Amino acid sequence: MTHYRRFFQMIVAAAALAAPAVAAAQSSPPTGANQGGPMIVEQIQQHFAFAPEYKVSKFGDTTAQLLGAHAGVFVAKSILIGGGLYTMVNGDDGRGLTYGGAVVGWEPWSAGKFGVDVRGLIGFGRGTTTDTVTLTTPVRDRRGVVLGTRQGTRWLTSDLFIAEPQVDLLFGLTKHFQLSIGGGYRFTNAEHVDNDRFAGASGSVALRIGSAR
Repeated sequence: MTHYRRFFQMIVAAAALAAPAVAAAQSSPPTGANQGGPMIVEQIQQHFAFAPEYKVSKFGDTTAQLLGAHAGVFVAKSILIGGGLYTMVNGDDGRGLTYGGAVVGWEPWSAGKFGVDVRGLIGFGRGTTTDTVTLTTPVRDRRGVVLGTRQGTRWLTSDLFIAEPQVDLLFGLTKHFQLSIGGGYRFTNAEHVDNDRFAGASGSVALRIGSAR
């Protein structure tokens, strides 16, 4: 999972580097050229956004808690293009899930301090789940050697292709901070493992730093 950690570190580093630019870009008004002529050329501003995120999601027959973040650049006033990375933090018995990929978001509606955000992640990951199996073993007793049974655990690990659409409600806290509360569904395509073990509905809370508005 080293490449996932490196990707997450890159997101954090980019957020730290872009934070001063966010404040400067959002506080400076658009400038124009050719003000005296019939054609006006206006500067197109691109705004960076970074959102640490906490998710609760179905994971097999348990509930997974995931920490991560998504970040990107608003290429238009309401369209975000970037990436995201998430990892499970409450795995036990060797179970776990880490995934990341490209993120595209769109804000179809915004009114003052409230808005709606539709976004989706498409990428790859790796997950491990467990299965309870019955093992047959030879047991020696008075009758000699007979077959006995006992319960055992089997670990199932798979690389995953993941698509995760989500809808969020946005609440403006300050000029550069928004609270995001939403839900979605994680679709998975696993190798040699039942997809239902890794797919599931999820709810999330995120704090978005930076805004297109």
